[in-house]
Amino acid sequence: MKYKLFTGIFFLVLSFCLFQNNLSAKNKYTLLLNQPDPVRNPLIKWATVSNENNNNQIVFQEQANDNLDYYNIYRNSTSLENGWTLIGHVNSFDNSYFTDLESYPGNLSYQYKVSAVDKCGNELFSKAIKTIYLTIHSNNDTGNLLDWNPSDGINVVAYRIYKGFNPENLTLIDSISATQTEFLDKDLSFDTLFYRVEAVGLVEDSIQDEKKLDKVRTLSNIVSNLLSTKNFDISVNANSYLKLYPNPVKNSVLVAFPFDSTQQYVMSIIDLMGKTVYQQPVYSGEMLLDRNNLKDGCYILQIAGKQVYRKKMIVEL
Repeated sequence: MKYKLFTGIFFLVLSFCLFQNNLSAKNKYTLLLNQPDPVRNPLIKWATVSNENNNNQIVFQEQANDNLDYYNIYRNSTSLENGWTLIGHVNSFDNSYFTDLESYPGNLSYQYKVSAVDKCGNELFSKAIKTIYLTIHSNNDTGNLLDWNPSDGINVVAYRIYKGFNPENLTLIDSISATQTEFLDKDLSFDTLFYRVEAVGLVEDSIQDEKKLDKVRTLSNIVSNLLSTKNFDISVNANSYLKLYPNPVKNSVLVAFPFDSTQQYVMSIIDLMGKTVYQQPVYSGEMLLDRNNLKDGCYILQIAGKQVYRKKMIVEL
């Protein structure tokens, strides 16, 4: 009985093998694997200050790669290598830029990195790029001195200087060497002026197989002689009589000035772009002003009547 059962199983296996061999002899198949190109280190083209919302915007080059999942955006506002913070993500199919809504380009310079994350979780980093932080020092004898940090991360060819009476309408007035980070405007004929610096440079395109140099343009923050870092008290008339306490402001600030009941006054808060972000009439020489929704940063608090009082106000956490 066992012998017959074993013989039956043997012939069944043999028949199956012969059947398989006949099939393999008659049909041949070729297996093709479609392997996508490897994900490459991303390339940041520039980091600039957006005209729309006065925040930093990072623009990087897209990669057409099915194995790419998303991009990570990192920020470093310190000089330490371990000061990098993950601040956001960008889907690979959405866009190739990121706006840092928590940045304050009128206060300091930032560094950024972008990483490309593939579908296996591997993360490849770009080179770091640094934004341009522009400051101004006004002097009634010499003029307005502009000073900025070099734009790291791109090969700067030249810096361009822009100037105007309105921050939204600036005109190119000069172009200087990439080795210079200062510019003196000796024009003292106007009380209120706005300035901006643009770095014109080249960045190596490492995404494409054929490497090439792309022209890039990155813009600094906008400054005004009203916000001179040398003249902390900025006045049109009798500014020393305008008092703010505390300054910097965290929750609220006490505002005091020589009030004249025969005059009408309007108080305004002006941001670094020259836009009025808050305004109200004034009926007293002393008032407590709540911070409300003011973002961190530098502002001008102005009280205007027949005399105009202005003072720099810093808002921070």
